[in-house]
Amino acid sequence: MRLTKSPKQTKAEIQPLSQYEAQTLINQAQQELAEAKAIKNSHKIMVSADLYMGIYIALETGMRLGEIMALRWSDIVIDSYITVQRSKSEVKEQNITSPKTGIGRKIQISQRLISALKEHQQIQNAYKKELEDLYENDSRIIGGLLGKGFHARHYSSRLFKQLLQRAGINRRIRFHDLRHTHATLLLLSGVNPKIVQERLGHSSINVTLDIYSHVALADQAVAISALDKLNL
Repeated sequence: MRLTKSPKQTKAEIQPLSQYEAQTLINQAQQELAEAKAIKNSHKIMVSADLYMGIYIALETGMRLGEIMALRWSDIVIDSYITVQRSKSEVKEQNITSPKTGIGRKIQISQRLISALKEHQQIQNAYKKELEDLYENDSRIIGGLLGKGFHARHYSSRLFKQLLQRAGINRRIRFHDLRHTHATLLLLSGVNPKIVQERLGHSSINVTLDIYSHVALADQAVAISALDKLNL
């Protein structure tokens, strides 16, 4: 084994949405929820609400899909932050496990997201009342049609990708790229990388800086502009 050379690891290229694309996606999800409400189709309302809410949480918090699928209402603390304590596995059994790094975290959230979550809870409560005993009350925020949630692959590969197409975003985007979008937009806005690391739950700041090195390159244009103004 000493005589062998380990294969070179190639870093996967990330595909964050632009700010315009992120807003377009959110607008499309909101519009479809409004259309479902207009025709008073309770099943369609619930699916549309779950899709909108999952996307909104991902874009504002940078949470992984499995973490969002495992969120419960008790994880929203004093209308201020989300506690990430568990994750839903993508394997067939869909087991609930600890987060990827094995450590929970707190993510502060905006009042706009709080308002959206409260509206989502009202939609879910009305739907649960309609289904009565057919709905499994596990307190999941993304409860699906029977309270058991969604299979992560169905949520990301079907519901999410079909929404992307309807929003006119035709390049290859994974649900995980919403996490990258959150981080990229924060870093480009000048947020300290340490704060971004804490929100994403990376084990170290080096992981964050390595993944988002493309943002550091983009910031070099700002540095050059600042040097030009200094007229050195």
